[in-house]
Amino acid sequence: MEPMKSVSGLCALLFGLIGGAFVLMGAVFGLLKVPVRGAVHSGWAFVPLGLACLRAAGIPVAGAVVQVRKYWWINWNTDSFVNWPGKCSPWVARCSYEYQGQTYQVNSCLLWREPAPGEQRPVVYVDPNCPRLAFVDADTLRCRA
Repeated sequence: MEPMKSVSGLCALLFGLIGGAFVLMGAVFGLLKVPVRGAVHSGWAFVPLGLACLRAAGIPVAGAVVQVRKYWWINWNTDSFVNWPGKCSPWVARCSYEYQGQTYQVNSCLLWREPAPGEQRPVVYVDPNCPRLAFVDADTLRCRA
């Protein structure tokens, strides 16, 4: 497995695993009739919690980076007690994508490395029920070294 390039990818993996574990625990406890104190007298109470932690899958479409902005007012101090504004600030990539003949735009999460210049086609996950709701997969954005 390739190492994660973003915190959101790591969180999605961890919450997916936690959700799967709770679904399995709820099924096993419910089938074996194991009493769970304070859980409405049933192991099946774990199932909704597990399902809430599982990541909903969107439809992957190709996006295009149209703008990259640096958020100068957000500052992450990594060197010393005093830091110049903008020295350790994140970037955000604005991407456009097309779904069912309509064009939409979405911002990425905060990127702590500058996106590489040039044409990029990151993967955008679209909610099929509401196509204007989307998420840019930061792992598919190329960044400067």
